[in-house]
Amino acid sequence: MQIPGTLAIDDSKKESRLDGTLLAVQGSASPMGDATAFLENNGFSDGQRVVITGDRDQLGSVDVIFMINAAAGSAAAAGAVTH
Repeated sequence: MQIPGTLAIDDSKKESRLDGTLLAVQGSASPMGDATAFLENNGFSDGQRVVITGDRDQLGSVDVIFMINAAAGSAAAAGAVTH
C-alpha cells in the first residue's frame, strides 16, 4: 500500500515517523534505526513530503509502518528507492 505523508526524523532516537506513525524495517534487529538509516542514506530529510510503500502493522504493542519503498513527493514521483 502507498502511504503519503510528512516525514519526521529524530536523529537522537534514531527514529522516523510518517505523520506520527513509526517507520520500521521488518525482520531487522534494529527495525526503527534501520528505517531511519535507509531514509537518510537515500537523501530523505525531516519535514519532507514522501510516499512510503509498505504495510501498517504492530511491532509489539506499537503501531508501525513496515516500509519497503520510499519516494519523494506524491505517489507519482519518480525516483522511488527500494529497501
